[in-house]
Amino acid sequence: MIAKGNEKRLEEFQQMEVIEQQLNVFRPQNDLLQSQLDQRIDELQAKFSDISTAAKFDADRMEKKLTGKKFQASETPCLMPRTNVIMCLSKKQGLDACSGVVKSLEACARDAIVTKN
Repeated sequence: MIAKGNEKRLEEFQQMEVIEQQLNVFRPQNDLLQSQLDQRIDELQAKFSDISTAAKFDADRMEKKLTGKKFQASETPCLMPRTNVIMCLSKKQGLDACSGVVKSLEACARDAIVTKN
């Protein structure tokens, strides 16, 4: 009986040694893989940061470009009549319903052309 108990302990000890040997083989591979993954994560985070910074810069630049310049009615001929025509046509009432604002745009365009020449 004592011999059987010793045999069982010896088998368990041998199994533990086999498992430890397998772990010793696995650990360096695992460390290498973890190191490669950490490096890839760092690269991707740096790339994301660069792209994010560039996108913010471009967005700020576009916002300044689009909102920085204020249009004056004097710089844009017939701005109000054109706006009125667009608003009238966007209501989808047809050209007949917008004939008055179209005529005012035509008159403004004529005046603008005559004034420039």
